Amino acid sequence: MKGYTLLGVLMLLVSTVDSQYMFTLPPKSGFQSGMCYIEDGTYYRLFANRVKKETYIEAYNLQTGKLRDSHIITGLSDAQAFYKVSDNEFWLFDVSKAAFVFAKDGKIVKRIPSFGNNEPESGYYHYFIDMAHNPIHYYRSKIYAVNALYRVAGVEIKHTKSNEFIYETDEKSLIHTKVPIPATLFSKDFGMLNRFTSLRRDNVIVIAPIYSNEIMLYNMDNGNVVFPVIDKNNSYYSVTKPLFEGDKFDTDQLTQKLLDNRMNEHYESADMYVSIHYDPYRKVYYRALRRRKPENKNETNLTIVVLDERFRFLKSQELDKKYLHYGMFVSEKGLNIFNHQEYMKNNNSLTFDTFLLW
Repeated sequence: MKGYTLLGVLMLLVSTVDSQYMFTLPPKSGFQSGMCYIEDGTYYRLFANRVKKETYIEAYNLQTGKLRDSHIITGLSDAQAFYKVSDNEFWLFDVSKAAFVFAKDGKIVKRIPSFGNNEPESGYYHYFIDMAHNPIHYYRSKIYAVNALYRVAGVEIKHTKSNEFIYETDEKSLIHTKVPIPATLFSKDFGMLNRFTSLRRDNVIVIAPIYSNEIMLYNMDNGNVVFPVIDKNNSYYSVTKPLFEGDKFDTDQLTQKLLDNRMNEHYESADMYVSIHYDPYRKVYYRALRRRKPENKNETNLTIVVLDERFRFLKSQELDKKYLHYGMFVSEKGLNIFNHQEYMKNNNSLTFDTFLLW
């Protein structure tokens, strides 16, 4: 979008659909919130069958919406993330076993524990979550996972050294890659919102907290971390209040159960960013912001925040409540967002409406 006006950038636009994609589901399939991605004109999505203990990686023709292929991985019932190495080889994350698994020709041939020594001495437990929009990243035969930070009651947060929240895994051993946690967490704690969404661009992992736009860029070649300079005065920089801040940061007076309850209450009432996407056709980032309605915290709406390549705010657009962030993807046509209302009418297909936002 060129020659835009300030009014055009700041106004909240009415949702307009430019086109749509529709994927026809096979009988065994359905909607799940697992991850998906686009590659070579193919839409890949993960579907786990917990009853049969099978995981399906379905490949759909992006143009026709028809199922092109389905890879069945046996003995894996709780996968939520995957990476396609080749047509018959995949890395996946087994949630129930907290392990990375390598599958070839539908069989698991390798399993690697994901967390090594997950000790709480740093003040945090580390765990891998939000895999629909915080996937495993595969680069030069290594797997990277960006982990959430879960507060441990009564344990001082050790910020004098880097906390480990990015894990780097190779086929022989688990290497803890030490990466500084975002500076905001030095003095604030967002409870169950100490979580991150991420994407990969070439050799860089773009890490975006769900509580703000304090972006981190992690270089997988040299381990360098860059924090882009971002306007913190913008209303979309910080989208929720911390659970603890300043002199209330200490949790010594709380049991773990009380702390867990407070973190859960905070999470259930908070606005949060739930995904980040890069659009290579328009050279922008999209962040999906889930806002809770003041009159009913159980109801939410999506707002899409558009950022330029330096993560500067460009515009925002609020969407109708029928749209969910699950399965959202970018194509040459624009940003494609799951229409849950259409799925409730017809469970035999998934409809993604296309929005040209920039």
